[in-house]
Amino acid sequence: MSKKTTLKKPTILKGEISINFEHSKSYALMHLKTKNQQGLMAYMMSIFDEHGIDIAMAKIQTIKNRTRNLLLIEKTARLCDNEQNILNYFY
Repeated sequence: MSKKTTLKKPTILKGEISINFEHSKSYALMHLKTKNQQGLMAYMMSIFDEHGIDIAMAKIQTIKNRTRNLLLIEKTARLCDNEQNILNYFY
């Protein structure tokens, strides 16, 4: 049985999130620097799950109501071909 929850979309401005596909042969690096918000990581993980994106490593840091997150994402053709579409889910 699968249960779907509705998550509030966090406010992420353009320029606060980026993906570096040249990080390594097998991994892309996602940087997120934005205001800390309730449900931010839950929303991100739901988008990744929906698109079949696997995370190899994550570094989550919150200081003074700001979050700085680094995510090492496994490169797949699906990810590389849909970079802008995936980023648009966060704006």
